[in-house]
Amino acid sequence: MKQIITYLIIFFLSIDISLSMVNDPPVVTCIEVHNAGDVTIYWQSLDLSALEFNIFYSTDQITWTQAGSVDTQNQSLSFNHLSARADTAMYYYYIRAVYPTAIDSSGIFSTIFLEVDNSTIGMATCYWNPVSTPLPQGSSTYYKIYKSVYKSGPPDVWTFVDSTQNTLYNYTIEDGLCYDSINFRIEIANSYGCSSVSNISGDWFSEDNQPEQPILDSVSIINNNEIIIGWEASTSPDVKGTIIYKLVGTIWITIDTVFGNENTYYIDDTYDACAENFMYAIAATDSCGIPSPKTEITAQRPIYFSNIDYNLCARKDSLTWEHYVNAIAPFNKYEIWLSKNGGNFQLFDEVPSSQNYYVHNNVESNTSYSYLIRAVFNNSSYTSTSCAKSITTGSFVIPDSVYFANANVLTTNKI
Repeated sequence: MKQIITYLIIFFLSIDISLSMVNDPPVVTCIEVHNAGDVTIYWQSLDLSALEFNIFYSTDQITWTQAGSVDTQNQSLSFNHLSARADTAMYYYYIRAVYPTAIDSSGIFSTIFLEVDNSTIGMATCYWNPVSTPLPQGSSTYYKIYKSVYKSGPPDVWTFVDSTQNTLYNYTIEDGLCYDSINFRIEIANSYGCSSVSNISGDWFSEDNQPEQPILDSVSIINNNEIIIGWEASTSPDVKGTIIYKLVGTIWITIDTVFGNENTYYIDDTYDACAENFMYAIAATDSCGIPSPKTEITAQRPIYFSNIDYNLCARKDSLTWEHYVNAIAPFNKYEIWLSKNGGNFQLFDEVPSSQNYYVHNNVESNTSYSYLIRAVFNNSSYTSTSCAKSITTGSFVIPDSVYFANANVLTTNKI
C-alpha cells in the first residue's frame, strides 16, 4: 500500500513539474479593430513547443466562444476574427496555448471601444477604454487621436489630431467647420511592431466660436442725402461678411449684409439723411452664419445739423448740431466748412469737441451761405460730416441815424 501511495505522489509531482515548466503563456500585444468591425489579435509566445493557439472571445466576460485557432507558431502570431462586430460593442479576448503536456492561457484583453459625444456645442468629447490594465507588454503609454472630416476630403483620410496618456480627450471644433460629420479613431503603438486600433466613432458637429467683432469707425453723410458707414474688418479668418443694423425706436433692425470681409463700408440711401437721424451698429458673421456681438455699445450716428438761425439785424448766422457719439478717442474737434454763393466748401473755423454750436458774425447782405459740420477724431484718422444747410441773407441796409420829428399828446391822453 505504501508503495502505491509513493507511486501516486511521484505521478502527481511529475504532472505538477511538467505543468510548472510552462512558464511563458502567450502575451497579447495588440488588438486592432477594422472599419467593418473585424478584429485582428496579435500576440507573442516565447515557448516554441506550443502546438496551437486557440482564440476565445466574449462580449460580457461570462460567455466565451472560440473564434478560431492557429495550428503552429511557425505561422504569424495573429488571428483575424472576421465575424466580430467590434464597431458596435467592446469585445474581450484571451489566447489559450496548447503545449504537449499542458495548456496555458494569456490574460484577458479587450478591443478599444471609442465613443464620441457631441452634446457640448463646438466640442467633440472622445472617451475609450484601455486594452488592458496595465497596458500590454511593450505598449506605448500615449494614445494617438485621429480624425476624418466627411466634407473636407474623401472618406477614410485620417489626420493626426493629438496624443494623450488619458482615455478622454476634448476636441474643439475648428473655425469654419459647419454642421459636418467628423469621425475619430484611437491608436496606441507597441514596440513589437503592431498597434491597437479602436473602432471608428463620430457625429455631426459645428463650431460655435463667435468671430471677432469688427470696429465701427465712422458714420457720415455723403451726397447730402445718403449715409455711409465705415468699419475696420474683423480679424477672424473665417468671416464671410458684415451685418448692418439700424436702431428703429428701441429695436435693432438688420437692414443688410455686406459679403466679403475685405469690404468695409456700406451706403444706406433708404431715407432722407438730412431730415432724420438713426444709430447704426455692425457685426461680423462667419461661414457658419454665427455672428459676432454687435457694436451696439459703440453705436454711432451722423451729425444731425439743425436749421440755420439767421439774424438780419445782428448780421449773424447761428449754427447748432447734435453731438457725434461714440467717436473713437481722442475726439479732437468740430470743423466748420463754408461755401459762399455756390463756391467750393472750404475750412472756415473749428471749435472744441465739447461745443455743438457756432456763430458766424458779420455775414454779408444778399449772400448765399452753405455750411457743413465735420467731426474729427482718432487723431484725424476718421471724420464724420453732416448734411449741408444753406441760407441767403437779406438786403436790408442799416440806417446811419434816426430823426425824431415830433410828439403830440391827444385829448384821449394818448401820445
